[in-house]
Amino acid sequence: MRLAAILILTTLGALPAWANEGTIKQLKKGKPPERAEAAWNLGQWKVYAAIPDLIAALKDKDPYVRGNAAASLWAMADHASSAKPALKETLQDSHGQAVVNAAGALWAMNTPKAELIPPLEEVAAGRDRGDAANAADLLTRLGKDPGEYTHVLLNALNDPNPEIRKEVIEDIREQKKDSPAYIPVLLKALTDKDEVIRSWSASELGSKTYAVPEVVAALKKATSDKSEYVRSSAASSLQTVGVAGGASGGEVVDTLLKSLQDRKGSVRAEAAESLGEMKKATPEIVAGLRAALTDKDKDVRNKAADAFAAIGKPAKEVVPDLWAIWNNKKEDTFVRHAAGRALGAMGEKVNWRED
Repeated sequence: MRLAAILILTTLGALPAWANEGTIKQLKKGKPPERAEAAWNLGQWKVYAAIPDLIAALKDKDPYVRGNAAASLWAMADHASSAKPALKETLQDSHGQAVVNAAGALWAMNTPKAELIPPLEEVAAGRDRGDAANAADLLTRLGKDPGEYTHVLLNALNDPNPEIRKEVIEDIREQKKDSPAYIPVLLKALTDKDEVIRSWSASELGSKTYAVPEVVAALKKATSDKSEYVRSSAASSLQTVGVAGGASGGEVVDTLLKSLQDRKGSVRAEAAESLGEMKKATPEIVAGLRAALTDKDKDVRNKAADAFAAIGKPAKEVVPDLWAIWNNKKEDTFVRHAAGRALGAMGEKVNWRED
């Protein structure tokens, strides 16, 4: 019950004193896994009173405790300037993650980057793939060229632990700074045995920065992946990089029209949206989207109607189909409204007040 109370109160932002005190006691006297958990939780809960204890924990004999203590000081860096000397010592720690987290905390405290880069470079060149990838990520955030660490990330994708492989792609996503240096990393991840990693990679490749023939070919292949999530992400990204990446408009359209016939509604919906974003009214696109207006999945119908709203007057031949949807009071409200928007885009007068 006490754990449930902690979880509820943490969510509400009101952690009781007894929970703080108990966690600090756990940090000092628990077994190594308990100390590591406590070191992590104190930062997540922003227990500023625990900063002195976390500073002491940077000397713990267990590497995971030291790493988590540094991570928590990073999370509370705005109140942890007193930890600077200890964190600078931790830059020489034998545990890579402790070094990375200490460097992150010191960075947040406006420590000159020149002091942080050498120890991070050492971790990035180390044997632990996860620590190396995390160091490479922070180095890139510090302004280093991502291309210097492509080999580090590729090596991390060979790790048998899927969580490490996921973290590689998650870090790229979180940076929100596309770089051609990530293309080989994302392409390798697109063939990972974990569908989540493949899906994330397919989604991340939907940037014009990655619009090269190799990416287009890989995304086209991914639209036939055994996972619906990968197929859906690939269909979404293909519209963005397809033509810019050297594929003909016909190639992209043919692939998306094939996805529009996918057995899973989520993939068909994504394909419909992508076709709409192309804003082309070729006979093939209009015919495919027109058929999708009667799809058994309401999300597909909704996306198809919205696609016609994006295409507008060049697809005016479907106006009767759209009126039929608008006038069908049994149709899903979102689908009807999408049809209404499409009718408006085609110059038709829709009386929204009667809806």
